[in-house]
Amino acid sequence: MELSWLMKLRIAAAAAVGILLLGFLAWPLVAPSEPLGVVTVAAVSLFDAVTLVVLACLAGFIAYFLSWPYGRQIAVLAVPSG
Repeated sequence: MELSWLMKLRIAAAAAVGILLLGFLAWPLVAPSEPLGVVTVAAVSLFDAVTLVVLACLAGFIAYFLSWPYGRQIAVLAVPSG
């Protein structure tokens, strides 16, 4: 099934919300101390984890309305994209 350009735009908008909120804005919360280090659970504080969960919910909420009327199906793409 071929997706219309409007549906592709909705998917891209949902992904962009996740990338912006979680990929760029939340990166300092979980960034490793070494430039080539890995993100570990032990390095993330409880406050940072709660903040990430709130940002993930916010990304899904925004993506839901950006991709209306198919927000229920498309909004779940926002968080994995981030």
